Amino acid sequence: MVNSKITYDIFSTVDSIVRLLDEFENPSSSSPYQRIEYLKLAIQNYFPYSILRCSRPIFIRFNINGIPSVIMPLSKSLFSENYCFFGDRTGAGYLDVIYRGDLSPSLARACFELLIKEFPNSFFYFNRIKKSTQTYSILSEMVSSSGSEKCVAVAIGSDYNFYYQSLSLGVRQNFRTAKNRIFKHSKRLSILHLNGKEVSSSILNAIVSLYVKRLGGRYNGRFRFINSLFFRFFDIGFIAMRNLDFSNVYLIYLDNKLAGFMYCLVDGDELIVPRLAIDDSFSFYSPGILLVMSAIKGLYFSGAIKNFDLMHGQESYKFKVGGKLHECYSFQLAKSNLLNLRHDEIHSN
Repeated sequence: MVNSKITYDIFSTVDSIVRLLDEFENPSSSSPYQRIEYLKLAIQNYFPYSILRCSRPIFIRFNINGIPSVIMPLSKSLFSENYCFFGDRTGAGYLDVIYRGDLSPSLARACFELLIKEFPNSFFYFNRIKKSTQTYSILSEMVSSSGSEKCVAVAIGSDYNFYYQSLSLGVRQNFRTAKNRIFKHSKRLSILHLNGKEVSSSILNAIVSLYVKRLGGRYNGRFRFINSLFFRFFDIGFIAMRNLDFSNVYLIYLDNKLAGFMYCLVDGDELIVPRLAIDDSFSFYSPGILLVMSAIKGLYFSGAIKNFDLMHGQESYKFKVGGKLHECYSFQLAKSNLLNLRHDEIHSN
């Protein structure tokens, strides 16, 4: 590191950011939201968010000895010197910096230190960082975490029967009761698993309609109509769902009516769930439990997925299907924070 020269370049237009992402070699990312394909799709559809969030994309590339080594995908407020991760407040889940695969931790940290040196009057809000990431290790050494969010994930083992028997007696009984109610009332049950690219326009319309309905009373009359248009045509999450190879959709139908959906992104041996919505008019038949349990059973028999991450929130159903808590963290990085940290360290020593 002693002989390393670090420089940086700023990219702020759609075309320049797309080229930046295309030309970055050997990227290593900790979540699907930092995969090159997702970021390119998101930046190409970001304009409505620039208006709604009063922000613009700023991607900073750090070069080490002339080699592009780190990309910080950021958004900057139009009215202040505040920055956050690109994807924050636009439906993205876990967020992170993109590193060249062979980059050392000390050089990665040096890029953050240069960021603060070159932007001394700015505040950087890095949210939704997983504890297992290099970014968490770096930032937790530089500043204290400013907060955390509870998340829930289900570990996928090798024996589905063992997993099923590990669930509480009540959960297993509710699962059987739901199936018995469907049979007793002669309901036609259908559960589909599709690649996102297989989602037709009619299925997308049904998904968006259910999602907006599920959002509830916040959207009434013309606002619900406007919201439906936004999610149908401009929402990055649903655009990604239909255009990425690593997108998956689970659908549950009762009497040929959509009773629920689950949108997932594959990330190595993990499957994360950005969105899950159930039509409350079918709640008597517990479509949510049926959908999630069906997905988990399929994951056990496929053998490819080891972690089924239901992400943010502590809804009770997540724990009923065997979920365990984990956390993602937020950090506020600024020159004043670093000065305070260094002063504290010197004083304490």
